[in-house]
Amino acid sequence: MSNSKKTRCIYCHKKTDDLRTVEITQGKQVESVEICSDECEENTRKFTSYVEEHARHFLIGIFVFPFIGVGIAFATATFDNGAIGTAIAFGGLGAAMIKFPFATPQTVKLIGLKRSISVIKWSGWGIVISGIIAAGALFFT
Repeated sequence: MSNSKKTRCIYCHKKTDDLRTVEITQGKQVESVEICSDECEENTRKFTSYVEEHARHFLIGIFVFPFIGVGIAFATATFDNGAIGTAIAFGGLGAAMIKFPFATPQTVKLIGLKRSISVIKWSGWGIVISGIIAAGALFFT
């Protein structure tokens, strides 16, 4: 194809003319996506199923751990300058991102599902490490 725009696989983000359209069901929503191989289709379906099963756990992780951590930080501020609460807030948020690497649809469209998962997991590790550093700094001041 000389002048046509190549599309990309939703999973691996490979640019090719040999894509096929498949329907992915997530909850009550059905979305048509471009897939380059059976392997990418299987991985996309597995991840979509994982998102459906764990969306609630993800929301709990990103909201509850920081909320509890901030509460503990204030409660223990006189004892450890809030170090334990900071570690819980950052550690819980980072762990939720590592365990449940759910990116936005815009991110998936921009860099593909496979790379989006990797970016979210590495960001989660960055948050965990930042929490350890912040908690250490608070504890030793």
